Amino acid sequence: MSERKLAGPQESLHFHQNTENDSIACVMLGSQAGGASIYKKATVLPIDDIFDQAAAPITQSFGFPLILRRMKPFSAHRAPSANDDNMHATWLMIDPGHGFAPPEWQSAVGDVLVVRADRKPLYMTELAAITDYVSDILDAFGDGMDGAEVGRRYYQKEKLVRFSNGHLRMQEQYTNLLQQRDGKSFEVE
Repeated sequence: MSERKLAGPQESLHFHQNTENDSIACVMLGSQAGGASIYKKATVLPIDDIFDQAAAPITQSFGFPLILRRMKPFSAHRAPSANDDNMHATWLMIDPGHGFAPPEWQSAVGDVLVVRADRKPLYMTELAAITDYVSDILDAFGDGMDGAEVGRRYYQKEKLVRFSNGHLRMQEQYTNLLQQRDGKSFEVE
């Protein structure tokens, strides 16, 4: 159940022997220097112990509970570094009342597996929309809104769905633009 393999150019990660079509699509948020997050397709079995964990509070607050599991425990042989920061994982762990993640999620987070708490598939495009939504929530806290005001503005599933649909349309338009470009590079004058 703990086998991990890369499968071709899409870099799908599987955390079990996938002999049947019983796995659940999920996302690996890979850590990168500077705190950037790299999204990779992954799968887990419905019986994986990740589903025994509590969902991230911010995702519960807007009605789309996600569970996160750190993948790289650090040891005495290797100290965590800036290459282990994972900004999007940190965002997903913020407290909906004040916008800060617990200290253990603020730096050297490492790679993180993200699943839907309801065991339904989670796709990279969905997670990208959700992390952008949480980014807007963080901006609201940064603009001085208190938790109650942020809650009224963002903590409703209908608002997440509306935002996500717009986000997906934006991604489709961007993909279409790249396809229309047909391999030609943009020219800078």
